[in-house]
Amino acid sequence: MTAAAVLLCGAAPAMDQPPRLGNSADSILDRNEEYRLGLSVYRQLLEGGVVLDDPLLNDYLNDVGQRLVASAGPDGTVFTFFAVDDGRINAFALPGGFVGVNRGLLDITHSEAELAGVMAHEVAHVLQRHFVRRTEELAQANMLTTALTIAGLVLTGRSDNPNATAGILYAGQAAMIQNQINFTREYEYEADRVGISYLADAGFSVTGMADFFDALAQRTRVYADQLPEFLSTHPVSVSRINEARGRERSYSLEQIPDTRRYMLMKARAAIASDRSTEEVLTRFEEPLQPGTPWEETARAYGRGLALAAGNQGDEASEIMAGLLREHDDVVAFHIGLAGAQTRAGNHAQALVTLSNANRLFPRSRPVTLAYFEALMADGHPQQAHTLLLDLLNNLPNPTPPEVRRLAQAAGDAGNLAEGHGYMAEYNIMLGDFDGALQQLGQALRSADLDEYQRARFEARRDEIRDAMPRQRRGRDNDGGDR
Repeated sequence: MTAAAVLLCGAAPAMDQPPRLGNSADSILDRNEEYRLGLSVYRQLLEGGVVLDDPLLNDYLNDVGQRLVASAGPDGTVFTFFAVDDGRINAFALPGGFVGVNRGLLDITHSEAELAGVMAHEVAHVLQRHFVRRTEELAQANMLTTALTIAGLVLTGRSDNPNATAGILYAGQAAMIQNQINFTREYEYEADRVGISYLADAGFSVTGMADFFDALAQRTRVYADQLPEFLSTHPVSVSRINEARGRERSYSLEQIPDTRRYMLMKARAAIASDRSTEEVLTRFEEPLQPGTPWEETARAYGRGLALAAGNQGDEASEIMAGLLREHDDVVAFHIGLAGAQTRAGNHAQALVTLSNANRLFPRSRPVTLAYFEALMADGHPQQAHTLLLDLLNNLPNPTPPEVRRLAQAAGDAGNLAEGHGYMAEYNIMLGDFDGALQQLGQALRSADLDEYQRARFEARRDEIRDAMPRQRRGRDNDGGDR
């Protein structure tokens, strides 16, 4: 079985751990339902092109995120962290462990601890099951409003004062609105409190969360007409900042230097924008973070990326080659040089650069995916397929975009049955069972199908049908042989 043959529930969380907050939340939405809800939103973001397909950024965000999750202790929730192709300042958590980080947030942070602080806050929202708890509370609030409305209608027939009815209805609505605001505040403070503990246990500076809130508040005062999107869902007040500062004193206030990787990914986030090459280059003429270790290196990297994006591949290649001579242990510089060489039209050199990187960093996700793309562009789909299949068979939790790439390579190499089989797994990972059955039907009708593949695809088809709701079992969703 290939790595693409994931469980039918995708990366669904284990069900042998009780909810952290008792079973009350499960009465509204159990863990599997919560995961499927988050997955459905993630699928829409992915298929709508909102998820930024940048292996280097996503690999970095997952490393930071998984450090925070590990510090929280075992829970059974499987987290997926992903970059969002949006320059606005925001991050968000979906039910079931999906956490999105806008590239604009990474671009605007002043330290790795600030970034980790925001991510820790979002992890806390997930692990404290705030979405489910809020759903339950809103349901109760709606019941209160309904009861008050009925009371108002009853009183209409008994009162000579029509304003009494309006007053009762208004009081009910006001109570519900205030209830929602209070719950929002409660959850934000709880996510701050719990998130700071994750931050400390994961080895980040605990001042990062309050530092970010403070900087955001100052930015809001300067740009009052450009309220960051983050503030619409995460309101920051003076009391909230003060509480975060107070909680910091329970931990060591040691300032941990930013990593080189953070500085490089911060520069990378600045490139992924709609700004012109000239505008981006101007950005890298000024210090990214004065006095920060690796700041000059990150500026040079940013200039190289900007030049490559502006089709000035030769100049970009010089910058990247210089960085690589000084720091041949940095994956981003190998990939950056290959990208610049490709922009300069030196495809053969790019393949050599990535082949060497693949040897130095075997089964590195970003390197493998960059090498895969170069092989595909140069007309070597079978080699690309073999390369990526080896990665997915040896690393945990393949992502939907990776499996989709695998399907493309198999199809381009003439392995049509396997290509459809991989697309079935892609659909399963996104919770689209109907789409998976359709792909398996096409796989079973492929001219290049052998008996081993037939048995494997039929078994997979039966698994999917068994996992679907009972009333839909037996329907001919795929048109394949029965």
